[in-house]
Amino acid sequence: MTASYEQALLTRARELAGQALELGEGIAATILGGARAAGLDPAAYAPLTGAALALGADRVTIYRATGPAHPSDVAFLAAVADAEDDARDLFAAAGKLADQGTAALDAAYGDLEDALASGGEDADAEAADARVRGLVCERALAVLAELDRRLRHAIARLQAAPAALGETYESVYDLIRAGGLMPFDGRWITGDDSAAPRSAGQAAPRRLATMTVLAALPGYLARHGWAHQGTWRRAHVWRLNSDLAVLVPPLGLADSGQLAAVAVQAIAKHEHRQPADVLRDLTAGAAR
Repeated sequence: MTASYEQALLTRARELAGQALELGEGIAATILGGARAAGLDPAAYAPLTGAALALGADRVTIYRATGPAHPSDVAFLAAVADAEDDARDLFAAAGKLADQGTAALDAAYGDLEDALASGGEDADAEAADARVRGLVCERALAVLAELDRRLRHAIARLQAAPAALGETYESVYDLIRAGGLMPFDGRWITGDDSAAPRSAGQAAPRRLATMTVLAALPGYLARHGWAHQGTWRRAHVWRLNSDLAVLVPPLGLADSGQLAAVAVQAIAKHEHRQPADVLRDLTAGAAR
């Protein structure tokens, strides 16, 4: 018996570690760099620095990263959610491989004990082979243990990104929830009293409607008698009775806006109101 199987486990462990590094560099170059290019306050994307570092991205790469600017907060959070999904996929793959490596290690050391106890003609060769297999398994498990630690930290930092954005721009979100508007170009607000020229092309006002609605829905539903019934495919399930339920997704999913609209429509139908009235309550902070 040779160590080819165990060597394949080690090779796969190193491949997963390399994929984690690629993910970290992608977070730095695309998500963090895009946030920087969009002009976000560093506090709003600070968790991404921790995630990229945890995955092995080079500090110079991180601090020099500049990418295409995220067009909106929703696009930014969607990119973060995608990165978290990728990290979780790696975490699951690494865990499965660690289970295989542990089983192979147990088998190798079991074979070693049998060889030493047999005293047969080939006992020395069998024992040597078992020792090699065990050592290769230990190396694979060491790589996976470090990868597990890095991925756990990276996932935690990615999960912290939406809160960091919301806390940094809390006043802005409060303004919009109350019906206020941001300037056409958010950078018009410089903190400088001197006049500054405006660019010829102006972007549309940032309503941030999806984030506002999703942030307000849980409180609204709880106050109106709905009960949280766990999650389904990352979306939170809220149920009023056995026949009526809505999904409240996290920010960043491709269909978060659509699911939010469906939830508003279901609430409006139940309350015999217009969806616009429910939406006004949610976005204006007037939920009763």
